[in-house]
Amino acid sequence: MWLTKKIGAKDTAAVSAGTVSSSGSTLTVQGEAECRTTETVFPYGYQANTPAGEHSAMLGNACLGVKGEIDRQLLPGEIMLRSKGGATILLLNDGEVIVNGQRFIKRN
Repeated sequence: MWLTKKIGAKDTAAVSAGTVSSSGSTLTVQGEAECRTTETVFPYGYQANTPAGEHSAMLGNACLGVKGEIDRQLLPGEIMLRSKGGATILLLNDGEVIVNGQRFIKRN
C-alpha cells in the first residue's frame, strides 16, 4: 500500500497535528507550520470539503483525516456519514440504510 511504504520510508515527514484554518479550493492547516494547497487523503470514491476549525492529522503536506469521535450508538462495522449541516446516512449491519431518519429496508 502506498501510505504504508510512504510512512516506512526514511525521508518521510512525521505525522503531526493541525487545525484547519480555511477550506474551499485550497485547504489551509495551521500546525507547527502553516500548510497551504494541502492534499487530503480519502478512501476511493469519497470527497469532502473540510470546514475550518476541524483538528487534522498531517503527514508532510497531506491531510490524512480529521479528528472524530466514536458514536457509541453504532455497532462495530456500522458507518455513519454526516455533513456539517446535520444530514446523515447510516449504513447498518443488517443491510438497512437510514437517510436523515428515513429507513430503507433491504429486501431479498
